[in-house]
Amino acid sequence: MYNHPTCLHRQFFFHGWRVASLLLFLFIGFISIMGFGKGPGGVDCWYHMAVAKNILEKGRIPLYADWECYPVGRPHLYPPLMHICVALCSFLFNGNVYAGGRLFNVLMLPTSLLLIMKGLKEIYEDAWKEFLVLLILCLDPIFYIVHKELVPSALASSLAVLALGFFWKKKTVKAVTSMTLCLYTHLGIPYLFLLGLLIFSLIRREYLSFYVKSTIYSFILFLPWGLHVLFNYEWLRIGVRLIRGTWPVILSVCTVLGLIGALQTFQCKDNTGIISISCLLGFTPAFILYGLRFWAHSSVPWAMLALIPLHNLSKSSNKTKTMLTSMLLCGAILIQPVAMLSMKEFKAGFIPSGLRSELETPFKKDYSILGEDVKVLVALINSKFKEIKCVHVNKGWIGEMIYVFTGKKTDLPMYGEALNPKQLKPVLEAIKHEKPALFIYLKAEGKPPRNVNVIKEIGRFYLAVRW
Repeated sequence: MYNHPTCLHRQFFFHGWRVASLLLFLFIGFISIMGFGKGPGGVDCWYHMAVAKNILEKGRIPLYADWECYPVGRPHLYPPLMHICVALCSFLFNGNVYAGGRLFNVLMLPTSLLLIMKGLKEIYEDAWKEFLVLLILCLDPIFYIVHKELVPSALASSLAVLALGFFWKKKTVKAVTSMTLCLYTHLGIPYLFLLGLLIFSLIRREYLSFYVKSTIYSFILFLPWGLHVLFNYEWLRIGVRLIRGTWPVILSVCTVLGLIGALQTFQCKDNTGIISISCLLGFTPAFILYGLRFWAHSSVPWAMLALIPLHNLSKSSNKTKTMLTSMLLCGAILIQPVAMLSMKEFKAGFIPSGLRSELETPFKKDYSILGEDVKVLVALINSKFKEIKCVHVNKGWIGEMIYVFTGKKTDLPMYGEALNPKQLKPVLEAIKHEKPALFIYLKAEGKPPRNVNVIKEIGRFYLAVRW
């Protein structure tokens, strides 16, 4: 069958940009894996590795966090999908969850990109548009930062984008499956995306019946964990994260282009723009409660909006505009201007793009908070304090970290959102009177209790003992 030269050119262009997206994905994935042993960063990772350790110890998903709030413990409410993944990775290292966590940490970024690329393919069916969105994500530093901290919210956001793609095509089984996996990953992100999809469905009524059906099916499949959370709802304290008016607004290349795309959406009523705006509106509770978390997990909707003006420019007959835009994008991959405005402060400057930071990671030092002082503490606990069951701490992440390396329980929970103060009286009594008692306190957060026999400074920490 004869193919017209113009048709052949279009096919080459289409598949060429698909190959370009695949090559960019493979490149980013390779660089990410090269960073094995450099993280994870932040403090949240210690909690998630602690849950994975408990899964390996018990041979099942814990319903009760007996390693926290010692001696009473508390219900374990965090959805388990990522913790299971970390536990499975740990089998490759003879059950070492720290090594397993490091492995899954470098797999997070390529896994998320793969899920996002599939979701975008369902939405656009245009290889050039899909490549542009992927390129815009390369500019976003926050998108890459959250994928270095071993947090389920990053994985949940990518699963939500996959669900968004299947929702767009009204593929019931795939949309329900991906949203259910999202629900089993995080207690916040899926509900924000579902709120966004509800807003979109109310605007585009032809989606409303599908939205109701797919959401009901997803929650039915989530019932085993959802009922566990519901039965322990008194432990949830969402308001603890209210930041009381310091809501930051971030202006970057991605968000400024996204704002232009939103304005163009209001003019042309483009459905992909409408669903992106709807998702951002759905994220409004995250902006109110968490501030920066809104920006950390809304990168893809912003990139989809930023696509609109870039795609229009790429079709423009004005070659000067197209060339100038291309040069600006290439420059932004190296360095870009960013401004953050809040009720309390204004910051502005130039920062490297997310892709540039990722490229530099394999050549930098370990960006985790694990230092020589932690290694000394762990060695002391494992050698001289074997009989002590609990380590008292002044920051929750310290207790989780000690549990990962020593198996010792801790008195503080990691997250204030899952805490019932009425149940903590035995915990507070143990801190005051327990003998023998071991205290590991972060210097920056205060000194151990006065009624101890020994206080020793080890790097960033105080180690204190009461006999």
